[in-house]
Amino acid sequence: MEPKSYTITRAEIEVKSISVKTPLETKVPDDISYIRLSSFISRNAAAEFRTILEQGQNKKGYIIDLRSNPGGLLSNALYISDMFLDGGTIVSTVDRDGYKETSRANRGVITRKPVVVLINKGSASASEIFSGAMKDNHRAVIIGEQSFGKGLVQEINKLPYEAGINITIQKYLTPNGTDINKKGITPDIVVELKEEDIKNKKDVQLLKAIEVVNQMTNGQSVAVQ
Repeated sequence: MEPKSYTITRAEIEVKSISVKTPLETKVPDDISYIRLSSFISRNAAAEFRTILEQGQNKKGYIIDLRSNPGGLLSNALYISDMFLDGGTIVSTVDRDGYKETSRANRGVITRKPVVVLINKGSASASEIFSGAMKDNHRAVIIGEQSFGKGLVQEINKLPYEAGINITIQKYLTPNGTDINKKGITPDIVVELKEEDIKNKKDVQLLKAIEVVNQMTNGQSVAVQ
């Protein structure tokens, strides 16, 4: 067999972080906007999120699915939180000397409609910053399972011979001052997604989120744990 030559052109492939497709074939009512954010890594994640949020202005409420979202850019978590919070603290960082820096939301929001956020044990880092901000500011009801608990700020320091070391320099605190590292965010309503639910293609967490959005929009009180 003779060798063949191919011309390969390098290109940047942009992976979208936002989806409106629900898992386990669970249908969301047309009057509720479902937004699945798979990660905060993409530089365009906040812009994509804003576009879908604005397109859903005719909806009565939002379900934001952060399940198995490992995190990503802090800036994305701050920008997306700012879309919902009319002022107030988003997150704080504290170093070993006790020096504290606080990131706050600007005045003005894109929407004031009810919001439910879904999390699970795979929701980490930036997902927890967003969830913590929404929970502590009483802007959303958090549903699902305890999140991962990644609340540290790290930086890479270069070493000789092209090596490096990752050093923890700060820790995150939620607006209420809660240290979530190795603890995670506790949902307002705990709902476990079991193997039998997955086998039966029944997303009990999403179904609960739909129920809660309907309660909120109908003026009913939501029982939280």
